Amino acid sequence: MQVVVLFCSPHPRGRTQALLSEYLGKLPPDVSVRRFDAYRMQARPCIDCGRCAREDGCALPDLEEFFASLEQSDLFVLASPVYFLSFPAPAKAVIDRMQRYFARRFFRGVRPAIAKPRRAAVLLSYESEQYGGCEMIRRQAEMLLSLLHVTETEFIARRATPAGAAGETPPDGC
Repeated sequence: MQVVVLFCSPHPRGRTQALLSEYLGKLPPDVSVRRFDAYRMQARPCIDCGRCAREDGCALPDLEEFFASLEQSDLFVLASPVYFLSFPAPAKAVIDRMQRYFARRFFRGVRPAIAKPRRAAVLLSYESEQYGGCEMIRRQAEMLLSLLHVTETEFIARRATPAGAAGETPPDGC
């Protein structure tokens, strides 16, 4: 089984990483995990050049390794903190570049946009229930996953303990 992880936190030892480690620890030991860090990938933003509406690929080559791994994966794991009801900016840049699959499906009529089906897990860490907690980001993720030929999705959202609350010392960052 091939697992592709898109890790979207600036804190490699923070709450999101703890949630990801817990999730991956429950997978069978023989899985192959390929991890991509949205903060280290430095994805260029989509420039709406229209190339993906005409043909496969993107005018910007910086994410080709990620997309090739994603398309071959059996399980896609998106692990992210929630920032202002959404994904952090580096994660959003990667997600916006998945426009290639939207264009493949809706402009060029290729259904499904990715031939190989996969499962997905969306792991979210957040600090506040205010404004609905994770509902908006969940809806964003569902729309994205519908393009990636995801047949089954697991959503796990964990409220992180804010720093200094009740004498607890939370992990570093989200």
